[in-house]
Amino acid sequence: MLNYYNRTIEPILSAIATELKRKFLTKTARSQKQSVEFYRDPFRLVPVSSMAEIADKFTRNEIMTSNEIRQIAGMMPSSDPKADELRNSNLSAPNGGIPIKFREGGKSK
Repeated sequence: MLNYYNRTIEPILSAIATELKRKFLTKTARSQKQSVEFYRDPFRLVPVSSMAEIADKFTRNEIMTSNEIRQIAGMMPSSDPKADELRNSNLSAPNGGIPIKFREGGKSK
């Protein structure tokens, strides 16, 4: 499927989007940075049973935030500020969450 999308579908959609921009967007619209684009959902064919494992790997390896994973799954973003941070939730904060204080010379206390 990946080969099919990359060699067949993507070039066709790129050509259509380019021509739509060229034919239907006025000079004013282009100067206002309006555009015609297409988006592909790479996770559409992934079974639900595998999605949890993929989401865990992406968040644990700090590739995507929790809110980005929720967006792919079609869910509303979380209002928790930690949901927009790239961090491994399986690791504790360094020094137990206590920030390190530095002296003027750059040496720690």
